[in-house]
Amino acid sequence: APQAPASSAAPPAAAAHAAALLLRQRRFPQAEALLRAALARQPDDAGLHNLLGLVLKNTGRIPEALAALATAATLDPHSDAPPVNQANIHLARHDGAAAAAILVRLLHHAPDNAEYHRMMGAAQRHLGATEAALRHYAQARALNPAAPRHWTEPAVLLEHAARVDEALALLAQGAQANPADA
Repeated sequence: APQAPASSAAPPAAAAHAAALLLRQRRFPQAEALLRAALARQPDDAGLHNLLGLVLKNTGRIPEALAALATAATLDPHSDAPPVNQANIHLARHDGAAAAAILVRLLHHAPDNAEYHRMMGAAQRHLGATEAALRHYAQARALNPAAPRHWTEPAVLLEHAARVDEALALLAQGAQANPADA
């Protein structure tokens, strides 16, 4: 099988690209080894820490993943990638409070980001705040009506809240807004 660049010879940019490829191929041990070797040479590279966080998340090592992402966020406080990845981990764990704390900051800097509103809707859903979740999903739809998740996630929330007629109406609106997805 082809090998990733030798960790001792790969510059950080090459290591990052190789690690991202290995991550996409789900070759997590190789990606982690490559990233750790690159970080030994360049410990202040936020991108490498962010990728390491993703690799660790995919191997189920959540505390280590969150630590790597926190390091990335500290090293590059202007990048949205580490906090978005942290929020995604918290959402996957159904920790709405931790996700919402991150998303409040992201939305403060990017209030017109539809994906951040969708994620905040999910965080609010995990917190049991149905109406707040629906408001964020509505904002996500207003900003990007073509994204199917902006319609389907609130419909599932409405269904779980025994508001089936509202869920069906919302899905019908989504079908009208996106006839190719209907």
